[in-house]
Amino acid sequence: MIDFNKCTDKAYEILLEQKGEIPVDVASLLLNEPIIFDTLQNYAKLTHTTMEHLTINHKIENGYIIKQQNFYIILNNDEHTEQRCNFTRGHELGHIVLNHTTDSSDAEVEANFFSAQLLMPNPLVKYLAFKSYKQHMDVSHILLREFFGVSDLAARKKIRTLNKYYSEHRWDCDLIIKYKESLDFRFESLISLYHPSSL
Repeated sequence: MIDFNKCTDKAYEILLEQKGEIPVDVASLLLNEPIIFDTLQNYAKLTHTTMEHLTINHKIENGYIIKQQNFYIILNNDEHTEQRCNFTRGHELGHIVLNHTTDSSDAEVEANFFSAQLLMPNPLVKYLAFKSYKQHMDVSHILLREFFGVSDLAARKKIRTLNKYYSEHRWDCDLIIKYKESLDFRFESLISLYHPSSL
């Protein structure tokens, strides 16, 4: 059974342990788990393995986890955009922190939801909506994409998810306080780069 609350709790716990910078770079997060981030391409080179072998003849295109005795390796496909790679790293991190043991469809949904909460946490999206409203701007997928450094697809899905699922969380205020300086700076930077009508 899918546990969206657990996904949110785990994502927010990690975010509250960070410096408070947006966008979130998953590979640079301070984590309690010993995790190495690398690309499929570099790992293939280091281990003298073909990409066909690593991706099981291209059946696993985005990335995956290799579990060693005392640590994990998260691999992503460097041929994809940085935004997609970052989401993939967040997705695979979700599998680890959510203690997934199988590749079920529920586990995949949870890992995607975790990654979206990690990169675009609901209270920060809400804060962005408040700032945008004051500037007479709508919170579009384009604004989310530029603000949080995610793909167009991830931004669109986040908007759809928020329209269906939104509830207050006990750490909403803590996250806003922690990330407020970075949020305000990023917002002002975007305003200066883009005319509101283009967002």
